[in-house]
Amino acid sequence: GATPLFVAASKGSHDICKLLLFHGAKVNSRNRKNWTPLHAACAASSAISELIETLITAGAKLNQKNCRGRTPFMVACHDKHVDIALLLLEKGANVRDECMFGRRAIHWAVKTKNLELVKAVIKAGGNLEAEDNWSKRPLFEAVRCGAVSVVQYL
Repeated sequence: GATPLFVAASKGSHDICKLLLFHGAKVNSRNRKNWTPLHAACAASSAISELIETLITAGAKLNQKNCRGRTPFMVACHDKHVDIALLLLEKGANVRDECMFGRRAIHWAVKTKNLELVKAVIKAGGNLEAEDNWSKRPLFEAVRCGAVSVVQYL
């Protein structure tokens, strides 16, 4: 089940997270789907950089995978939290990890349609030739989701 820290992170409740961490909450605890509080914070509709920073400073694992093999970076991209994804890259998120569907950071970044994020993933070592389990490369994803500026760049 979910811990109080997980619930607070999923609500974007930064002050409550700080309080729980101060009192010993385990920053890398997992729920039954292997989500950590960092995954939850990255998916929160009110995701804020300060909360992500607090969890990372407290020792949250940047590249922990959930039950679908998604890292917090992938979750942030899935939910179109570009600023959070950029922060995770800055903090050292691994762009070579892949989820259970073979998608890597570059696939997820392309789906945000944000050229700045795509460039940052490429700079961090994202592989433009990487194929997912359906042999789809990042360019295909960019075309499929209508990311004109990303298609032009790739």
